[in-house]
Amino acid sequence: QMCIRDRYMGFLNIMSKESKKERLHPDIEFLMDPKIAEVVGQGLAILYEEKPEKPVEYLAKWLLQRAYADSTQAQVNKKMKEIEELRNSHRRTLERAEKLKMEEMAKKCEDKRRNIRFLTSFEKQYRHSK
Repeated sequence: QMCIRDRYMGFLNIMSKESKKERLHPDIEFLMDPKIAEVVGQGLAILYEEKPEKPVEYLAKWLLQRAYADSTQAQVNKKMKEIEELRNSHRRTLERAEKLKMEEMAKKCEDKRRNIRFLTSFEKQYRHSK
């Protein structure tokens, strides 16, 4: 048994093939957009399964809930992207700080080596001068 959504999508597919032969009305072409067709097909399938007393009102509410859910998901996706960008920025900052710390430690080590060489040289000169 083919569900109503599949039938609707099949209808749109047939209409799409027909539209290649002759130009369809712009309203039909608009409804054939895959994003719209998928949502309308789902709405019709649910409407068919539920068979509510007030089908138009039911479908309208379903579409509003779907739009809200899509909008909410888009907001969640946007926030997740922002969080990921902040994490990456923080990671880069930590890496730079670690690099600077390592460079600073390396400089201190080099300074200590120079001091040791200087003191060793000074000690040798001092011993030879006695």
